Amino acid sequence: MTRTRTLLCFALALALALLLCLPLQWLAARLLPSATPSVTALEATGTLWSGQLRGARWNDIALGDLAVRLQPLQLLRGRASLHLAGAELSAELVRGLRRGIDHAEGQLVLPISAPEVRARLEARDLHLLFDTQGCESAGGTLSLQVLRMGQDKAVIPLAQLAGTPRCEGSGARVELRAPADAPPGLRDGLLDILPSGRYRLILHAEANAAELGAALQLAGFTPTADGRLERSIEGSLLR
Repeated sequence: MTRTRTLLCFALALALALLLCLPLQWLAARLLPSATPSVTALEATGTLWSGQLRGARWNDIALGDLAVRLQPLQLLRGRASLHLAGAELSAELVRGLRRGIDHAEGQLVLPISAPEVRARLEARDLHLLFDTQGCESAGGTLSLQVLRMGQDKAVIPLAQLAGTPRCEGSGARVELRAPADAPPGLRDGLLDILPSGRYRLILHAEANAAELGAALQLAGFTPTADGRLERSIEGSLLR
C-alpha cells in the first residue's frame, strides 16, 4: 500500500470515528430533516452508533421510543442505513443511491377517527428499495387488520387484508386481499408507491358489512356504482 493510500484510509477511518462519536441530538437536528424527513422525535440521546429516540413519530404515526444504530459498512457503499428498533417494530431506513425500507418487522397502529375501532399495519420481512431507475426490489408480507375494542378491553378482529409487494414499472405495488372465508367487510385493496415516496391506497368493502358498516362510513368510505364502499388515501411516506 502506498503512503498516499495509507493516509487516505487513515483519514477516512478518523472521519468515521468522529462521526460515530458525535451526539445523536446534534446529528438528528442536521441529518434527520434531509435524510429521513418523515421521522421526528421529542429527544435524541447517545450517539449515532448507539442512540435512542424518545417519542419518535413517522408522519402521524406514533412509534414510541426507538434504539438507533448506523451501519458503518453501508457508508462505504454510498448509502446510509439506519437501523431502528422499538417495542413493536424494527426496520432499516436506507438513503443514498439505494433508498427505501429494508428488513421491516412488527406492527404500527394507524390513526383513524372511528370510535372503538383500531387499524393495525403489520410487516413481515418487508422490503421496498428504489434506485435511480425506480423500484429495485420489493418483497415480504404487508397486512392491514381492523379490530374492535369490546367490553373488558377484549379485541375482536373485524377484517384483515394481506399481500406481497412487487415491483411494477418504476414503482411498487401491493395487492391486498381478504381470506376467502372472511365474513362480509373489507374485501380488497391496492397500494401503489412511487420512488418519490408518494403513495395511493384504494380500499373496497361490502356495503352490507354489519359489524363494519358504521365504522367504515365514519372512516370516510363512500358508496360506489357497483354497490360497494370505497376509500382512497393519498400521501407521502417521506413527508
